[in-house]
Amino acid sequence: MRSGSRPVLRGRVAGVVLLVIGAGFLLISAFQANIWFDESYSVAIASHSFSEIWSIGSHDVHPVLYYWALHVVYLVFGSNIIAFRLFSALGSMSMAVLGVTCVAKDFGRTTGLLFTFFSLFVPVVGFMCLQVRMYSWASFAVALAAVFACRIAWATSGSNDGRDAATSGGGEVPVGWGVVLFGASLASAYLHYYAAIAAFLINIFLLVVLFRHRGTCKGRIRTFLCGAAITVACYVPWMMALAGQVSHVSSGFWIAMSFPETAYDILDYLVLTPAMSEAVGGSCGNVVQALAATVSVAVAACAAMLSIWMVARLWRHVRARRSAGRQLSRKASPADPALVAAWCGMGIYGGIIAIALTASLSMGQAVLYFRYLYVALCFPLFFFSVALSRVDGRWVTGVVCGLTLAAAVISQAVMASDYYATEDHAAVDYYVEKVEELSVDEGAALVVSDNIGISGVLAERCPGIPIEYLDVYTDTTQAYEAYAPTVGIVESLHDKLDGYSGRYVVLASTDVLGDVQSVYGFAKEYDSEVVEIREYAYPYSSEDGFYVVAVLER
Repeated sequence: MRSGSRPVLRGRVAGVVLLVIGAGFLLISAFQANIWFDESYSVAIASHSFSEIWSIGSHDVHPVLYYWALHVVYLVFGSNIIAFRLFSALGSMSMAVLGVTCVAKDFGRTTGLLFTFFSLFVPVVGFMCLQVRMYSWASFAVALAAVFACRIAWATSGSNDGRDAATSGGGEVPVGWGVVLFGASLASAYLHYYAAIAAFLINIFLLVVLFRHRGTCKGRIRTFLCGAAITVACYVPWMMALAGQVSHVSSGFWIAMSFPETAYDILDYLVLTPAMSEAVGGSCGNVVQALAATVSVAVAACAAMLSIWMVARLWRHVRARRSAGRQLSRKASPADPALVAAWCGMGIYGGIIAIALTASLSMGQAVLYFRYLYVALCFPLFFFSVALSRVDGRWVTGVVCGLTLAAAVISQAVMASDYYATEDHAAVDYYVEKVEELSVDEGAALVVSDNIGISGVLAERCPGIPIEYLDVYTDTTQAYEAYAPTVGIVESLHDKLDGYSGRYVVLASTDVLGDVQSVYGFAKEYDSEVVEIREYAYPYSSEDGFYVVAVLER
């Protein structure tokens, strides 16, 4: 074996080992059937046909490609929550694979390995990739579009810098690169609207590069514009649904936006996951609290210092360029492909935030939400990967990676404790018990609710128990048809209860343990007496609050 091939082989082996270990780590908390409300919607709509998903999904607040993909999983495995969860995790693993393949080939083995490491072990990945939602696949689609836009840009600008000729293209752009770019861009737009914004900005950056070199690549510009036109044409069928969704969001949305809290969320969500916040808050004991707080602060400090170092390096290069004109040494050149790509990526990331903030202000509703930024995760991860690959001293890389791994372990440990907790099943068990008890005494038990959060979750975890749901939101009835036939949406519960005699089950939730006034208010409105109330914490998800299952009697 040639000596030059040994480092390449070692790099590939290291990449495979890292992927295997990282995949096993991410899947620690995957093998449980808990879901929260947003996940229940994915599970519910997956059982419908492709055409029904398009129709129902057009009244939701997201595009439908993920739901279509989930329907394929449903056709193979049935309504299997664990199968759905593993499918979502596969999206994050696919993005990690880009690190040891495309990123390593384009920007060096060290940068690629670091990107893969962060894609597997940054705490937010462990939290988001297991959710039965579109975020992990959207983040992969955006990353894929960014990689191939970068390749086309470097081929156009003639930047080689000693890299593989296949990567720089030698001025040539294989047709496949454009196909992947526009396919990933279209997939991004059909997966999530933040991903659509990211894909749009990626293509704008590439178009700017093409126009800067229009003297030598007019044909390439025409090809790009044709590909972009086809991509937009393929998205036109969804445009009408998008207009309706914008109207729906403008009329009322449940995401709150406040400053400086929203700014903090945008800055710290990569590390401070709900599980990490739980540990920092002290619910896991003083030792874990101290460790989690220390690690979180240390990671934040490292990120801040790396960012400052990148800014300082960029400033030095800019000053060198101004003083030396175009006769620059390679060391001082701001055209270092990795640095340019890193800063362009962060420009796209900042552009997404700016566009979302503008949309929030123009619609009068909050659509700037840290969870949505996950679809553009590749940009900050690549930024820090490039920074570490350029910093002198392996100890810096070791410290940053060690702290990241420590944060990931703490977050994953808390997640596993919450996701496999027996309390997650308590509300479901009591609910089934009461329904079976009333079914014996009263015939088919009547279950009613005006809370879609708990209704959606229990409908998918107990699909054999029908629920009569009073839709109290604006313009959500058609979207919640995803839960049919288990959930029946009614305009008034009086039609069900005024002529009813006997006991029935009411489902509700509360943000504060012990606050069950909503149940007593419900009993008063429908001339009923409260027989029994049970409140349940749901460790799997704090976003749904506490579940309340009550038995009332008329």
